[in-house]
Amino acid sequence: MFFSVTLIRVGMARFRINHLVTFYWGYIALIGFAGMILLVLDAVLGMGGSSHEAACIF
Repeated sequence: MFFSVTLIRVGMARFRINHLVTFYWGYIALIGFAGMILLVLDAVLGMGGSSHEAACIF
């Protein structure tokens, strides 16, 4: 009985850790993607300075 309870506890702990890691990596990916879009828009629209400076990024 004790062994099965321990396995259930370990399994639930692993599930929660995996869930949290996936959740936070999803947020990090979304933030990175939004930053990349803003960089591309900045370079395309030339809001960061002259068009020569924006072209030097790429």
